[in-house]
Amino acid sequence: MIISVIVAYSKNQAIGLDNKMLWRLSDDFKNYKKITTGHCLIMGRKTFESIGKPLPNRTSIIVTRNKEYQAPENCYIVHSLEEGIEKARDLGDLECFINGGAQIYTEAMPKVNRAYITTVDCSIEKADAYFPNIDFTSWNEVSGFSHPKDERNEYSWEFKQYERA
Repeated sequence: MIISVIVAYSKNQAIGLDNKMLWRLSDDFKNYKKITTGHCLIMGRKTFESIGKPLPNRTSIIVTRNKEYQAPENCYIVHSLEEGIEKARDLGDLECFINGGAQIYTEAMPKVNRAYITTVDCSIEKADAYFPNIDFTSWNEVSGFSHPKDERNEYSWEFKQYERA
């Protein structure tokens, strides 16, 4: 199984504030949906709660230390990243997606084979969650494109897909 990370971050790698996204990028959301549909999304409890519900046509695997946490229907609760990856494997997923937050991303990066990175053309100084630094010299860029700022996208952004070398 391919273990992938998918994230949008600012130039200074900010990803969130108070469990909320920092921008509205309609076309990046469409790209995210296209890439992740039909797959497992492994995420921390706070990230899941910030989304507010299971995303359609994807399986939510929620990582929490809280043994009493109750999963919404059609979601799975696990108590470690490893358990989440095993659940995705048991469900027959060929590519699972690490979907945040910051702590889950940091823990996952040594295990990740593929990265889908959206870099938003801004620096956000008021953030409380950041994506970890990645040395992309040990990765190969597979594809990418740029998108301008427009009426549906608050900032311009660049998308790149990487494979670990």
